[in-house]
Amino acid sequence: MAVTSNVNKNKFLSIAASVVLGLAAVIGLQACSSSGGGTPVVETQDASGLFKSGTANLNAGAVAPTDVRAFVHGGRIIAFSISSHILFDGQITNITGDDFTATVDLYETGEMTQADIAVTGKVTSQSQITGTLAGTGVGNGTFTLLFDNAYDTPADFVKVDNGGFEGKALTNYSFLTDVGTNPIDTIVIESNGDVLMDVVDSNPFTINCEFEGAATVPLVDKNLFGVTKDLKSTNAFNTSCVLTPLDPAIKFTGFMSQLSETGTDLDLIYAVTNGTYSSFGFLSAP
Repeated sequence: MAVTSNVNKNKFLSIAASVVLGLAAVIGLQACSSSGGGTPVVETQDASGLFKSGTANLNAGAVAPTDVRAFVHGGRIIAFSISSHILFDGQITNITGDDFTATVDLYETGEMTQADIAVTGKVTSQSQITGTLAGTGVGNGTFTLLFDNAYDTPADFVKVDNGGFEGKALTNYSFLTDVGTNPIDTIVIESNGDVLMDVVDSNPFTINCEFEGAATVPLVDKNLFGVTKDLKSTNAFNTSCVLTPLDPAIKFTGFMSQLSETGTDLDLIYAVTNGTYSSFGFLSAP
């Protein structure tokens, strides 16, 4: 009986010890999980999208637009403010978790003024992008871009083949105060993807340049057109395009999207650059 009792007692102690050791191991792992590093792992975010209603605080608050729009596709980011006539164009170089780095060029009144400005910030997929610019002057400051749900409406050449869009195409030879009564800048997109754009000085009325190019739809389910354009140097009136090179080998590239801000499918935003000059704007169907 004594032997049996001791055996049972030893078995009980072994089981109890195993339970205690098991609990200790679990508690230890939980402690390591909660305290190891102290920061939960953030899933890598996606910066792709169309953005509107963005804000910026640039050059120590001297420039603070509230109309910043942006395209982000394939790592390329083009952000611009029509009211301030500035545009940033560059490449997102890395996204780790929700942290990103980028390098952008700055265009002021249509002409590139700073290159390779470092950008750091945060991105949340289909929500917002915030960043800090490390350049000088207007190239220094912070910005916030807010995701535009219109991005998830598929691009459609049939909808944009409507006779054309009119508005203000901001370039190195156009000015925000140029608000004459004559027809202003126009973009015509045909259903086969051909793009024609007349850049016009409306006061007095003169055609400064005509671009001709093509649009593509890089993502079938997204509201984004890729644009490549040349100057039509064969047209005689291009001689008035004194500030822009008439070299068809110098490509303007960028993006455009169709919106419904003033009426269903009536609006178009676009932005293109060629490393020296930029052209961008918000246009509406007449």
